[in-house]
Amino acid sequence: MRKLFSIIGLFVSCLLAAQEEEWRVIPSVREWLEEINNWPDSVYRQDNLHVFFDYEKDTGLIATTFEETDSLPSEPLFIVNKPVRVSGLNFAGDRKGPGTMPRRLTSIQFNGWLTISRMAQNRAGFVGCVFKDDMSMWDIQSRNVLQFVDCDFEKSLHLYGPQENMGFYIANTSIKEDLIITSGNTDAGIRILNSDLSQFFVNGKFTQFRMDSTNVRYGMRLSNVTISNSFQLQNTSLPALELIGTDFPELHTYIPFHNIENALALDLPIGWDRDQDLVKYKAESKEEIMDTQRFDNLIASYYTLLEVYKSRGELTSYNACYIEMRDKVTARSKLLYNQDPSFTNFFAYQINRFTRAFSDYGTRPEKAIIVFFQVVLAFSIFYFFFPSSWNTTNNRTMMRRLSYLGSYFTSKEGLSDLFEKEAKEDYKDYEEFHQFISSSEKRLPIYFQWLSKPLYRVSVSRFNLSRRLLASGDILKGEWDQLPKAKQVRTSILIGLYLVIYLIYVLIIRCLNAITLSLNAFSTLGFGEIPTRGLARYVTIIQGFVGWFLLSIFLVSLIGQILN
Repeated sequence: MRKLFSIIGLFVSCLLAAQEEEWRVIPSVREWLEEINNWPDSVYRQDNLHVFFDYEKDTGLIATTFEETDSLPSEPLFIVNKPVRVSGLNFAGDRKGPGTMPRRLTSIQFNGWLTISRMAQNRAGFVGCVFKDDMSMWDIQSRNVLQFVDCDFEKSLHLYGPQENMGFYIANTSIKEDLIITSGNTDAGIRILNSDLSQFFVNGKFTQFRMDSTNVRYGMRLSNVTISNSFQLQNTSLPALELIGTDFPELHTYIPFHNIENALALDLPIGWDRDQDLVKYKAESKEEIMDTQRFDNLIASYYTLLEVYKSRGELTSYNACYIEMRDKVTARSKLLYNQDPSFTNFFAYQINRFTRAFSDYGTRPEKAIIVFFQVVLAFSIFYFFFPSSWNTTNNRTMMRRLSYLGSYFTSKEGLSDLFEKEAKEDYKDYEEFHQFISSSEKRLPIYFQWLSKPLYRVSVSRFNLSRRLLASGDILKGEWDQLPKAKQVRTSILIGLYLVIYLIYVLIIRCLNAITLSLNAFSTLGFGEIPTRGLARYVTIIQGFVGWFLLSIFLVSLIGQILN
């Protein structure tokens, strides 16, 4: 008897469950929409609806292919005036038509909020629809792809908990407030193209994420998101991006940093009042920078991106991301120094400033080379006024040359005669050498003669050639004050040009000597004896230290770029 009652009780409970899960059939979409508008209550609430597509009654309200949506009307064909809450909704094809085609609602305007849970549909979607209030979907059981194309959301769109592996496709759609997509343990996918969003919140596990040519006005928040296959952010600039607990695929992640420059942030709110400013943490103000916990979390977001760029070899994005991160660290080191002016904090702050100016924190070794040349040039200007012993065009030499030139004007001696006086000591050495070779001809080996005589002839030939050239170019030939007035003017101009050329030559030689000394000191090659005196000797030592320091930093940054 007890078994009989148990069997009856089980049968009754199954019968009640079957009745509870019984789905009500509505023959067409138009009849369903009219039922909503004619519903006696202020809110349309129904469970387990099975709505068929009737290709005759539902003309303009349904589509199974995108070709049918190419020429949508500019105004909605049907307006739903009441808020809608449906738990359990399935769209089915016309009994006369194919049963597996996609089912999309088109050209419908929903004036009230729309909430759908347990939507079981293959390739469902909304095309060319207008939503005046919030729309939310829960426990989505749609297989394949849930689509929103050419839609306009005056408020928000929330998509929660797909129950099967499916995809969300949003294209050419405007969402005035927040877009929220969450996924549980399923592997859903997200694809957003050519859309206009306000703020985007993502949470959960997804196989792929792609956003292309989309305008995001406030920001995107990825909270505890795991992407297993691919993540792509193309032609989309974000004013704010939060990455908290986000796990990107190692090799199939593409986030050009120029799209998210100065965008990394924390604490992006969801569902804010759009009339208020978006409150977020970007480590910009003094108070934000000194918030250690949030500052460290923000730096961790930068490191998440750096690992992505490094694994893919995207050097440009890596460097830009690293510079932006180090700029924030430098700003914090400055505040720490102001708060506690110890030597450690001072050194940390100054080394950050220096590496930023010198090579952008080691990311641009070529910038360091420019600094090298600037330092060498600056020291060269100093050495120009403190010539070294390498300089043969010193003040004494110039005074001697001007003295010879004055003698040229005031005496009857020609240029060749003055040249002989100036080169008298050198010529005397040639003659002494020649006399020695001639007197010792029989006492020296023959090869000594072979080497010495050509050397003497070449030296004397150069001397004689210079003297003949000067003699042929002598334009004064007498004392200058005894020349006719016209010839005085012509002679003064020609010799003045010679003097200008000589001064230019002297300046060039002194500049080259100053640059050579500066390069030698900067590169710390060593001199043996430092070829300068006085203050310049100590300056070369200082420059040697500066050069050693800068070259060391340059090598570190260069090696770092090679390793990266």
